Amino acid sequence: MRRSLIILMLLLAFAYGCSSATGGTETGNTTAVSIRVIGYQSSQLAALDLPALAVDSLEVDTAFIVLDRLRFRPFSICNADVEDEGADDIQFDGPFIVDLLHPEALSGLEDVEIPTGRYCRVELVLKKLEAPGPMSNRSVLIQGSRADDVPFRMTTEVDEEFELQSDETGFVIEAAAPLSVFFIAFDLDQWFNGVDLMDTFIEVSTGGSGEPIILINDTKNQNVQEMIEENIKRSADLFEDSDDDEELDPEEEEDSLAEGTLP
Repeated sequence: MRRSLIILMLLLAFAYGCSSATGGTETGNTTAVSIRVIGYQSSQLAALDLPALAVDSLEVDTAFIVLDRLRFRPFSICNADVEDEGADDIQFDGPFIVDLLHPEALSGLEDVEIPTGRYCRVELVLKKLEAPGPMSNRSVLIQGSRADDVPFRMTTEVDEEFELQSDETGFVIEAAAPLSVFFIAFDLDQWFNGVDLMDTFIEVSTGGSGEPIILINDTKNQNVQEMIEENIKRSADLFEDSDDDEELDPEEEEDSLAEGTLP
């Protein structure tokens, strides 16, 4: 009997050690979660709800994106094929049209159920909207003006996946009352990194009334478009509303759970 008890204790210790080695918590019972997609400026340490904002020498008055899918990957299958949409992946299908300057609750991401446990990343897809409206055939729309008041309009039809990654330790979703709030937040200060719209190489077009306008799309200033697309993907982070006020606060901005990377 004593020998059997010792063997049982050794087996339990081995099982615990294996669980710890894979990163800890496995997914379990579900909990209510609200996922907010918002814009913010790290230089201002504040979330946004503004008619316009200053980014370096630019004024930005429009910033829309279309997300086609959000998928949470459990830590236990972190290294599995990202194309494998297994039963353990937690997926929310859009399209979600996000106004980053005027964030609102998004239907389909409010008060959803996610299993409690440890996750390694959030996978997102930027995809053009195939429906009528201002974002029709677009996945990104950014408008504003540069320092000399010449307007610019950046559009893209990019259909690409990117990730908010936390491979080493992962992040934990645990039960909270009445629900946990997480922010997928895009730092608009990063969107124009390496971009100078005053550069002499920038092509300036003529609008319908003869006024100058900078078009950034698949045929005009394409290298700038590609740079902004990459900046957008890297600018996203995942944060938790740790004080339950349903706002992204400066203290919370300093504690990213997962950071934007390219797959």
